[in-house]
Amino acid sequence: STTAADVDIYYTSETGTNDVVWVVRYECNADNGDLDDDAGDVTMASITDTVAAAELLNIVDAGTDFTSAEFAAVNTYCKVCVLRDANAVGDTHAADIGLLRLIVNYTAVTPLSPTA
Repeated sequence: STTAADVDIYYTSETGTNDVVWVVRYECNADNGDLDDDAGDVTMASITDTVAAAELLNIVDAGTDFTSAEFAAVNTYCKVCVLRDANAVGDTHAADIGLLRLIVNYTAVTPLSPTA
C-alpha cells in the first residue's frame, strides 16, 4: 500500500501584498519514539506565496504531496509542522501573518490484486 498527504495553509495579514515563505516539515515515530527530537524532521516543502491584500483569506497548497513508508506503518504517530520563514530572502512581508488553518489531506491506497 502507499500513502500520501497534501498540506493546505490558510492565513491572513493585516497589511501588505508582499511575499511570505512557508516551510512544511513532518516526522513519524513508532511506539516509544522520541517526540522531542526535531533532528528527525523531514522538510517536505518550502513555498513562497504572495499576500493577496490586507485582511483577505489566503490559501496556499504546499505544492508537493509527500509519500512515505513511515505513514503506512501500523501504530505510527506523524506530526506535521508549518512555520513562516521570515528570515528567508524571498520573504518580503514586513507584517505579522495570522495562521488560520492547516489542513492535511491524508490518503492510504491499497493496490488491487490481479484476478485470474
